[in-house]
Amino acid sequence: MTDRPKRKSIPDRVKLEVVLAQGGTCTHCSKPLGKLSGVRFDHRPPIALRRVNEAGTDYDPPQLDPGHLEALHEACHDERTTGRRGESKLSARDGDQTRIAKVKRLVERYQPAAPVEEERRLPPADEFERRRSELLRPESRPRAEKRSKWPSRPFSKKESRR
Repeated sequence: MTDRPKRKSIPDRVKLEVVLAQGGTCTHCSKPLGKLSGVRFDHRPPIALRRVNEAGTDYDPPQLDPGHLEALHEACHDERTTGRRGESKLSARDGDQTRIAKVKRLVERYQPAAPVEEERRLPPADEFERRRSELLRPESRPRAEKRSKWPSRPFSKKESRR
C-alpha cells in the first residue's frame, strides 16, 4: 500500500460536470450549493479505500471520474469525513477517516510476515564495532552524595553546661 499514485487536483471542467449532474444541490443535505467557493468535492468511495489499477498509474475507479465525485457544502463534507462530532463518541464511527483507519489496521494484521533472512540481517562491520564500543564504554556519571536516613547528629549541639 505504500506505492500509491499521487492525488490529482480536480479540474474545473470536472467540477462543473459534477455540480450540473447533481442539479446544483448537496448530495448530503439536499440543499442548494450556492457559490462554488463554499463547495467541496468528495470522492466516493474514498481514494484511500480504492485499489490501484494494474498499471499503477491511477485508482479503480479513476480519481477524476465525475460519476464517483460528489459536490457538498463544507460542513457536510467535514461531517462525512470525520463523522458526526459532538453528539457522542460513538458517532465518529460514521466518518471516512474511521473506515480508512480500520482498513489500515486490518491490512497490517493480515499482511504476510517478512522473510526471516531480512529480519536477521546483521549491520555492517564498522557499525557493529561502533555499537560494541558504545556498549562497552564505561559510564561517567557524577557521583551523588550518599544520603543517610539518619542525620549525623540527631541532637543539636548544646553549649557545655558548667
